[in-house]
Order: sequence, then structure tokens, then C-alpha cells
Amino acid sequence: MAGEIPRITGGEIIRLAPSANYGAPVPRFNQAQIIRIDQRDGGVYRLSGTVTVSGTPASRRVKLFAQAESYLIRETWSDAVTGMYAFENIRPGTYFVIAFDYTGAFDPEAKADLQSEPMP
Repeated sequence: MAGEIPRITGGEIIRLAPSANYGAPVPRFNQAQIIRIDQRDGGVYRLSGTVTVSGTPASRRVKLFAQAESYLIRETWSDAVTGMYAFENIRPGTYFVIAFDYTGAFDPEAKADLQSEPMP
């Protein structure tokens, strides 16, 4: 029907509303095909570190902030086995990170004055 709104469900083909130039099936994009470019904070630098709880590597949410402007740039989880985290493809600069304990047993821990370094 004219003016019909297409329904999107997993794995189906999207059909555009019929008109003179539309109506052919359009395949859905796989998320792996979409590339995001960070225009503001992107670059060829990285920042990495390790999260430990009582000396043992731990998986925790780590947030990266630009130190001068104090705004959130990215977030990730540290590895459960090694405690390592990395923020890649960032611009050169000074940052701070905050690690959050999802269990609620510990307060968030911050580390400031971290310098990004060129990616290998």
C-alpha cells in the first residue's frame, strides 16, 4: 500500500514504500560493515592501563575523560583475567580515567595526568 511504513525484523529485507523510483528490496547493513570515525577525539594515539582490586586483576568499567575539558570521551571494560584496558585511536593529549566497581563494594577510583602515546 502507498504510504506503508516498512517493518524491520531480524534478517528481513526492508522494502521502501512504493513510488515511481522506489520499491526494490534494500538489504539491511550488517553492523560489522559500519565504520564510525571520531571527528572530535579520533587520532592515532592510545592510552592503556590495568585495573586491580586488592592486587588482583579485575574486570571493571573504565571511563576516559579529556583532562582539560573534563568531558567523557569513551568507556570500556577491563579484561577479567589481566585487568588490562585500552583506548585506541584517540588524539594526543592528557587524560584521566575512572574505574567503577559494578559490585558496589568499592568506591570509584580515578587516575589523572595520563598521557596518550602513539599507536604501534
